[in-house]
Amino acid sequence: MTKTKRVVIFPDAHWPFHDKKAWALACKAAKGFKPDILINLGDCYDFNATKRHRKLPKMDKDTWSLEKELRKVQPAARDMLAIGAKRNIFIMGNHEDNFDRYIADRAPELAGLFDVPELVGLDEDKWEIVGYRDDIKVGSVYYTHECGFAGANAVRQSQAAYGSNVVHGHTHRVSYLVRSNIRGQSHVGASFGWLGDSRQIDYMHRVSRQREMVHGIGYGYILPNGETHLRPAPFIKGKVIIEGRIYK
Repeated sequence: MTKTKRVVIFPDAHWPFHDKKAWALACKAAKGFKPDILINLGDCYDFNATKRHRKLPKMDKDTWSLEKELRKVQPAARDMLAIGAKRNIFIMGNHEDNFDRYIADRAPELAGLFDVPELVGLDEDKWEIVGYRDDIKVGSVYYTHECGFAGANAVRQSQAAYGSNVVHGHTHRVSYLVRSNIRGQSHVGASFGWLGDSRQIDYMHRVSRQREMVHGIGYGYILPNGETHLRPAPFIKGKVIIEGRIYK
């Protein structure tokens, strides 16, 4: 029997504005899948305190303070490590990058004194950290937070840009596309939704965000030659099915 490695992919969660039930379901299902590799696609942390745009009155006032926000997000890394993957990869998103840009703009003298992974509890002895606007190839797939595209066509545009297999976060959508080239080689492009709370979003109409933003994760198998087979696992009515097993 061919030995495969199992990979699970976590999309944007925006802690502390994550959906608590969706996050718990993601961790439960991922643990049951027993992955060898866990990949977080970034924007796991919101860094609301360092955003450039206005703070929403309805948001928890504690998140207007970076110190208090950081205290609230500490469980995320521990939850993911508890899934038990041997290899854990974290890709920085634009929200993690908010902090570095804030320091560069407001207090450049402090650049280099603060490390985002350390601030949020991503122990670099346990995590491989990939920078924002960078990628990592695992098996036959490139993983990145985003490569400059957003919206409904982001998967198609990202796949065209890479000319290869690519998985990204950022859009909060579930999208899965397989295309073949002139040589008959199939390439997959995918995004696997998000794990955030849409009630905390203010830049889209309620109807649009409820229609477009879907809770879910991704999972798949890597063959010994690197060939990778991925599957979306959207959450439907508080349930997700992976390998025929229902998680609630």
